[in-house]
Amino acid sequence: MVSRWERGRNVPDPQQVASYAAALGARDDERDVLVSLAARLDEVREQNIPARVVLSRGAADFQRRVGRLEQGATRVRTFTPTVVPGLLQTEEYARAVFGAGGLIVSDDLSDAVNARLARQRLLGEVNSRQFTLLMTEGALRWMALSPAAMVRQLDQIAETADLPQVAVGVIEWTTAVEVFPMHGWDLYDDTAAVVGTETATGLITDTRDLLQYRQLFDRLEALASKGDALTAALARLRSEYASLR
Repeated sequence: MVSRWERGRNVPDPQQVASYAAALGARDDERDVLVSLAARLDEVREQNIPARVVLSRGAADFQRRVGRLEQGATRVRTFTPTVVPGLLQTEEYARAVFGAGGLIVSDDLSDAVNARLARQRLLGEVNSRQFTLLMTEGALRWMALSPAAMVRQLDQIAETADLPQVAVGVIEWTTAVEVFPMHGWDLYDDTAAVVGTETATGLITDTRDLLQYRQLFDRLEALASKGDALTAALARLRSEYASLR
């Protein structure tokens, strides 16, 4: 069992960690730290959650679960090819995303939106946590609701990009690429990844899979416009949306 833990094949639960720490004579403070880490890993034990279940039975709960992952991480990396990353979404944009298809409505919809917006408070905290949020220009050209709504969304992205602990990148359509990601994902340190598809959301902890996502993310980040180039790209898109009004 211990060998499987050491090789990353299995994740110990908090009780196993507590028992093992006691057997090895670990100090109380060491044991508490290890049990806390195990509880965090237990939160993201690899599994697949059908999107229909997440959306219709617990979208808000799942957002809070993701929020706990973000709180426990020192580095959060996100890539989204077709939508604005959740941590950057305005309320109206998030409402449009959660309300698509009519899977969740009324109070459940508001709970899900509020839970997603609550996660954004971490972006403004001054600490050692770092966020890198990447998206494609295509995601920003997928017009949610109206040109006016997209202008407000672009303004929020630009404002958030100025925060010291946040790095925002956009892969512009004029950038030649040799990588073709089929879906988006979020990486939490080297511990877990949340991978979303049309029909399911996967929580991944396998070290080999995490390595692939990290390497792919690095390739995408190298393609993204940041800093002044990002500011210019957002201003260009904003001007185009504003002209549609």
